Amino acid sequence: MKDLDAASLADVKQWFRDCYGAANTVVVLSGDIAPAVAKGKMLKYFGDIASGPQVPRPQPWVAPRDTSTSGSMTDNVAQTRIYREWNVPGRGTRDENLLELAAAVLGGSKTSRLYQRLVYQDKLADRVAVDVQQHVLASMFQLQVDVKKGVDPNKVDAEIADEWQKFLKDGPTADELARVKTEIRASFVRGLEKVNTQAFILARG
Repeated sequence: MKDLDAASLADVKQWFRDCYGAANTVVVLSGDIAPAVAKGKMLKYFGDIASGPQVPRPQPWVAPRDTSTSGSMTDNVAQTRIYREWNVPGRGTRDENLLELAAAVLGGSKTSRLYQRLVYQDKLADRVAVDVQQHVLASMFQLQVDVKKGVDPNKVDAEIADEWQKFLKDGPTADELARVKTEIRASFVRGLEKVNTQAFILARG
């Protein structure tokens, strides 16, 4: 907030000019369109916009954390939700791909370890989700658990930690890896049937 409060209107305008020019823009046209038509439309609607300055490409940077921190927030909601987050490597790296597989095994679906244990077996939670929020410079490995009403969140925390330790010690089974790889590939292929998903994949590339 100190940086934001210290910024003048001129600072903000200059930052916008430096970072939001055409040279730092990705446009995707997807669907039934020929390259010549696409180029014509781009020139018609965007051709008179100056490219602006080249924007330096920032290098990946995962914010280091050497201590564990925790906090709580209270609101008028139906039940307690546990969040856990870790800073991890950015999208497209080998480590991030491996962490996606780990997230799927731990809590990516109703057949995952934590969902089976916390929701079905011990009936301590109503929902479990583990995933990787992918970004270019760094990503976030995230866990969310909706604690069942009347259940002590500390008990849920202990069971999460126990399942975490088992995974870190022994890793996933061959069956778990085969299942989540199939799920991820199937989801990707199904997504390719939608034009908006095709556009997203092209833009991200």
